[in-house]
Amino acid sequence: MDIEKIEKGIEKTGFRLEFDISNILVKNGWNVINNKYYVDDQQEVVREIDIVAYKANLVHDIYVYTALILSCKKSEQNAWALLSKESNHSDPNIEWVPVHAWSNDRVLSYMLDEPDWKEFYLSILKQKKANIVTGKPERHIFGFQEMNKVSGSPQNDKNIFNSVNSVMKAQAYEMNALPLRKKDSCVFQFNLLSVAQTDLVRLDFEKNIAKGFAIDDEIYVAGYILDKQQTFAKVHFVRADRFEKIIQQYNNLHNANKMAFGKIHEKFCSEITRDAKKLNFFKDDVADDIWWSLYSLIEEPSKVNKLLKEGHMHWNKQESTIEFQVDLHESEVATMNEGKEAREELSEALRKYYKYEGKSKFEVFEIPF
Repeated sequence: MDIEKIEKGIEKTGFRLEFDISNILVKNGWNVINNKYYVDDQQEVVREIDIVAYKANLVHDIYVYTALILSCKKSEQNAWALLSKESNHSDPNIEWVPVHAWSNDRVLSYMLDEPDWKEFYLSILKQKKANIVTGKPERHIFGFQEMNKVSGSPQNDKNIFNSVNSVMKAQAYEMNALPLRKKDSCVFQFNLLSVAQTDLVRLDFEKNIAKGFAIDDEIYVAGYILDKQQTFAKVHFVRADRFEKIIQQYNNLHNANKMAFGKIHEKFCSEITRDAKKLNFFKDDVADDIWWSLYSLIEEPSKVNKLLKEGHMHWNKQESTIEFQVDLHESEVATMNEGKEAREELSEALRKYYKYEGKSKFEVFEIPF
């Protein structure tokens, strides 16, 4: 056995590339998982993703994760050619700025289901110059080919396609697996990268010619079908020897994500006085927290739980007060308001769930029609 030949032989594989990229990530404060296996539930086969990396910080008692899913490929003989045409950003069939985020935090999950959340999120990222997410690619990558560096002859798109396919499938797997894995309150935002240890060339197709440019990186907006739904994702092609520079964009993105998801959470809390649905989102939780302090104040204490569950929360604009309205006589509600412990429990519950520091009280249930 010739150990020296084995040492030289391993350098011809892609493992050196994965090792070097992992070291750059670690140096920049990313947590790295190498060669992670997952089950492709579409084809029921086990697949492998080269690198999953993440940063996490606590914001409003919620862990904000910025996640990177990376494929690493090496080619000594062939350059990767990305075929492009002029982008039509008004094309309704392409989502030019896709964002993939998931949260198990009840507030953030609620906000991520609202139609305007992405616009608000992107506006904050723009302030932080996180263009890697907010930017629309200047050129539309519509295909790719490996091209022999010497002869210029086309080979095929197998390695490039596999790289793109692997990160998209891994993202789908991770997002589906998170609800089962994560117990702490958290939010994830995902990014896909294809790192190539070879030359990258963009071929710009015009009317009669295709003009080539050597490039360091390029954004490809990939469209694919997932669970019978059209889905889009950005795949960031990066030349391996430029990765150390490119990773700075994702360092900045994580800082922007911390601010953005914190602001989205704050937005929910700031809108409770204008949005009855948001105000009553935690109504049952507030009821659970305060029912014991009301138990001895009401003539029929066995009905306290039912009264609170059937009540609702209302913003009294005139008095700038949140009212927990219950279906009781005025005298009984007055007794509830006179109970110091009950009022303190109500204030504490509103602070806990809504970060609300203003006035609150109990009030007679008003029929809204």
